Amino acid sequence: MNETSPEIYFQLTPVWQGVAVLCAVLLTVGFWSYRRAGKLSSACRVLLWGLRVCSVALVLFLLADPHRIDRKAFDETREVAVLLDVSQSMALHDTPDQSTRMALAKAFAESIQSQAGIAGHLRLYTFGERLCTTNELATVTASESHTRFSEAVASLLNQPRDVPLGAVVLLSDGQFADTAASRESALKLHRAGIPLFAFGFGTPEEAADVVLRGAVGGQIVPFDPKIRLGLTVDSPGFDGRKTMATVRRGGRLLHEQSVTLTGKPQEVVLEFDSPFEGFAEYSVSLGRQSGERLDDNNAGRFGVDLRDEKIHVLYMEGTPGATDTLENALEQDPQMEVTSLYFPQHTSIVFAKRSPYRTDRKGRRVYNVAHPYRGFPTNMVSLLKYDVVINSDIYREAFTPEQLDNTVSLVEQHGGGFVMVGGSTAFGAGQYDKTVIDKLMPVDVVGNRDSEWRSFKLRIPEEAYDHPIMRVGLTADESRRAWNEKFPGFGGLNLVNRLKPGAVSLALHGNKSNQYGPLVVFAVQQIGRGRTMAFTSDTTPGWGASFESRFGTSTDRNGYYRQFWNNAIRWLAADRIQRKAGEIRIGFPVGPVHIGETVPLTVTTLSPDPAAKLTLKLVRPDRTEAELPLESSLSDGSFVASFVAEQTGAHRLVAHLAKAGDENVFARQLVDVIPNQRELASTRANHELLQSLAATTGGRFAAGPGRSLPSRELGDLQAQFVEYRESSTWDRWWLMLLLTALLGTEWSLRRGWGLA
Repeated sequence: MNETSPEIYFQLTPVWQGVAVLCAVLLTVGFWSYRRAGKLSSACRVLLWGLRVCSVALVLFLLADPHRIDRKAFDETREVAVLLDVSQSMALHDTPDQSTRMALAKAFAESIQSQAGIAGHLRLYTFGERLCTTNELATVTASESHTRFSEAVASLLNQPRDVPLGAVVLLSDGQFADTAASRESALKLHRAGIPLFAFGFGTPEEAADVVLRGAVGGQIVPFDPKIRLGLTVDSPGFDGRKTMATVRRGGRLLHEQSVTLTGKPQEVVLEFDSPFEGFAEYSVSLGRQSGERLDDNNAGRFGVDLRDEKIHVLYMEGTPGATDTLENALEQDPQMEVTSLYFPQHTSIVFAKRSPYRTDRKGRRVYNVAHPYRGFPTNMVSLLKYDVVINSDIYREAFTPEQLDNTVSLVEQHGGGFVMVGGSTAFGAGQYDKTVIDKLMPVDVVGNRDSEWRSFKLRIPEEAYDHPIMRVGLTADESRRAWNEKFPGFGGLNLVNRLKPGAVSLALHGNKSNQYGPLVVFAVQQIGRGRTMAFTSDTTPGWGASFESRFGTSTDRNGYYRQFWNNAIRWLAADRIQRKAGEIRIGFPVGPVHIGETVPLTVTTLSPDPAAKLTLKLVRPDRTEAELPLESSLSDGSFVASFVAEQTGAHRLVAHLAKAGDENVFARQLVDVIPNQRELASTRANHELLQSLAATTGGRFAAGPGRSLPSRELGDLQAQFVEYRESSTWDRWWLMLLLTALLGTEWSLRRGWGLA
């Protein structure tokens, strides 16, 4: 600390100038009066005048309001804040020695603390979602789900401290969730004169890893030994490597399947046998590869509720000899039971009714649609035995008005499915444009009874590839290739006007259009509680036969045709099967659920009993239970609920419907909650961002711990402070005493010398 000599300054005002002139006049008058006092010696006159001058001068000095300023200068060292990133990405081990980013950053922080000239004014902070001070590096872990540098800087600048902040040392990989806000924070540091010294950890390249991003399960499906499980797998750094996918229930191995990794996101479908009926929990895992960044993202859990329900299909065919193609495709699915009917075309209805049945290639009797007892059901009770009705080229006159009304009711009220397949007596050509069936169709056929029987290729709308009906391959890529390369063309189609509102087009004519756009070939729609489909081409004698001629009749090589129709029937029957399988359904988001998220749920009950009591219970991984409140959703009659995922692991949901007569109905589901790893979606270290932030503040950037901290620059972070102390002078007691002494001495001498 250095002290300097005090300084005096005056506050001169116009009043002071007037008083000074007046005093000068008085001094002049006093001087002349003393000169005329001839009886006094020169020394006495000088003494009296001198006392007068000193008194006036002292008065003028006091009237000038003198102030004294004392200065003290001293140096103060500023704080160096070390910010250590503790987000999840810092746990990655992407160095040659497989050390984690966090381990390297902690070692570097320890080296900073030992540097001479810095340790004495250094303060260590950790930051992820928030800023915290720490003194124990050993207990610091990389566990935060987000890195918010802007909030860390704001908290740092607003903290009270004994010494001012002089510099910030940042130890991070640059994986910030608030990139734009981080740049604004760097400007704040620059305006405050605080440089940022950033040290980047991790590699700018994507770390090698195998990640199971989601497993699609949890649906209620009819009991079938074959379960299809869809996986989304990402594998950066492992293109061409093989891994083993395994499915277990409890400790029992159910399925193993080799998977070839592509180095990018891919869909993998696992098919395995499960003998378990009812709700069953499964786990799926991918074998770990050497050099993976993380070990805990290769597995997941899911639940499937299997019910012993088959899909009952009523298939009606109007093209002679065409029944076998589609019927065989459906019957190869063990989940389906197919009842076939036929109707002889190009004959009168009277003559058609005279043919009660015919014998198919397998020697079975296939009854006439119009048969009064074994044809199309004549009442609603009989029709409800079926889940899906296929009308393939059947003339409208084959049905009574009541049968048509019952078909509409099967779909709208009972959740059934209906599909019309094209032909010479289908759609408008079959005179359905003026019946109640027209309202079931996803396409508008009113006034259009035309057909065209020229071959053409399909055009698939881009959004249609993801529809369940169109997933004919084991993967999305295979399905796309099949539709574009494998499927044979069509021999013609029934012309329809346009797609109805709410319907979805799955396939269009490759080159023909009308006033409404490209001609519709496949279309689907939700109608009431059920679903319908329009297939405007004749698939059985033409399309199906083309498959057989192109690929052969083997099950494997003809699989795309079979898979398409199995998909279609399953989709059409989905609502009906769900209603038959259970009176309660639990719906939840498809895909991974991260800890901390709010999980929305829906509970749908099909019970007609208004007095039935519905409850929903949550069983957490730690076995604690909670009843979730249910709120009615007026839009569809279902109930909505939610819970916050506060724990990782399997969360089990149990819906209970208590009905009259001690009848209880249950539904179960599983929600697997995983750690929040959104920050790990991309693991590339963002050194460019760190360099930009450092440059904005006038600091430096270094990649990794290879460079030492600029100790000279940080060690000289000192600021000089000057302390000012100001005091007034006129009110000092000794000055007043001096003025009194001067005036009193002058007065006394004048009295003594006879001048007063």
